[in-house]
Amino acid sequence: IIKISLEDGRKVEVTRSHKMYVKGKIQKRASELEIGDQLMVGYKKEINEEDIKEIFLPDIFLERQDIMISNVREFLSGLEKMSKHENYVFRDSFPITFVKKILEKNGKRLRDLPASAKISVKRDSVLLPIKIMLDKELLETMGLYISEGHARKNNSKKGFYQISIAGNEEVREFIRKVFISHFGLKPSWENEEGITFSSRILYELFIDYFKFGRNAHEKRISPIFLNLKKEKIAFLLKGYY
Repeated sequence: IIKISLEDGRKVEVTRSHKMYVKGKIQKRASELEIGDQLMVGYKKEINEEDIKEIFLPDIFLERQDIMISNVREFLSGLEKMSKHENYVFRDSFPITFVKKILEKNGKRLRDLPASAKISVKRDSVLLPIKIMLDKELLETMGLYISEGHARKNNSKKGFYQISIAGNEEVREFIRKVFISHFGLKPSWENEEGITFSSRILYELFIDYFKFGRNAHEKRISPIFLNLKKEKIAFLLKGYY
């Protein structure tokens, strides 16, 4: 097998006898290719743009047994009696699988939950809104993370899940405003070099769902955003650059 690296970053693996075409429609075997040969590749790609307006967190964590939905006590009580579930009612915190079952029995979906509903991981005090608007400010912040961010976690009993972004005072002020307005999160730590936010569900959103990566070696633009409208992806790239 021969691995061919193209100047646009793509890599192609073929057998030595595979037929390739270079500029001028000249046919060569892969074993005959030389550095500098100009392979014929498609340059016009019709890609359907997608406009992702929001991230609905319950859809992402739907099957998790440790995901809780809060601030929905009155809403659920309006659908059926909650007397059998006093512990959940007292805490106003219900497993997402339980909430989904109640809603389906009453012909409703998770998206019918009130805007005040919050989502969290069990035994984590950090609550996030169930719906996150994917606007230009958040995309720019994500670009800043891809460029100058890192994530870390510790699974011990007193563990932590952290998202950090390096930047000057202007950058930190922008990030601080975005995290408060979109996630309701204040920084857990900050100095003149960077800013840190502590939340397990935020960590899992950035690392496990968006797959942004934890460090310089891993970090990438999320594959979810590759078909995003150019007008939106521009803000992510703005943050990155």
